[in-house]
Amino acid sequence: MTRVFQYYGRYQGLKGNVSTLPSWGKPLIFVAALPGILLILASAILLILFFLVSILALLLLTVPTYRFVRLFTPRTSPQVELPKGEEVFVQSAPRRQVDVKIIDSDPH
Repeated sequence: MTRVFQYYGRYQGLKGNVSTLPSWGKPLIFVAALPGILLILASAILLILFFLVSILALLLLTVPTYRFVRLFTPRTSPQVELPKGEEVFVQSAPRRQVDVKIIDSDPH
């Protein structure tokens, strides 16, 4: 945790040093930092691109395999076997009608 504070202190010191530069020096610093900034952006874009390609590869491999396996599996719903002589009746609850009366307490 102390390293975080050390790095933050260094950042604040650098920020203070850059803010005291003359107005013509700040664009020079930006131009010098531009290749590094572009590399960071490119690596982030490549990381996202690699992630999307890996998802696509995952789908390209698994979806046909899933469909192939589904060809050989029965599509019946699972049934519970009951002991002989017992029957089960599934009955849904009857619907109740609810009468609602809205009373307006404001006479206007």
